[in-house]
This record gives sequence, C-alpha cells and structure tokens, in this order.
Amino acid sequence: MSAVVVGTDSVPPKPFDLENPKMHSDASPETFIRRADMQSVTGFEITTIYRMIKRGEFPAPVKLGARRVAWASSAIAAWQRSRIERQAA
Repeated sequence: MSAVVVGTDSVPPKPFDLENPKMHSDASPETFIRRADMQSVTGFEITTIYRMIKRGEFPAPVKLGARRVAWASSAIAAWQRSRIERQAA
C-alpha cells in the first residue's frame, strides 16, 4: 500500500486552524490513501466505496488535483473504528 504524505520537507508544515489563526506545534502531517489502495485498505471494490459515499456511509475523498483524489487516513481510521464499535454494540 502506498500513501501520499503531505509536507515531506524536513520540518512538516503545521495545519492552519481557521477558528484560531495561531499555528499548532503538536500537529503532524495528514497521510492520504490513494484510490488504487482503497480496496486493500477497506476490502471493498471502488464502485462499492463510491456507492457508500453517495449514501453517506463512507468518507468522501479529498481532491488533490485535476484528476487525482485520495482519502485522509484519519477519516478512514475513524470510519473503521465506527464499524467496529457498531458491531460490538
């Protein structure tokens, strides 16, 4: 599985908080999961993922460029946790 890491400089950029314009020193860069890797990460075919997005059951991808999308790894991890918690309940 390959992932795209935003801010690959020696010092990662800190995200900008619109609510509080101060920069945070404890923030780490977000990792993105490319569309080609989503099947191995989730176990779903990409067409199923897009159907789930349309129904509001899966996080939407982030547009990285004109023809490139990826999913924030934190959003996918949260989705995975919610599935596990729902099953445990």
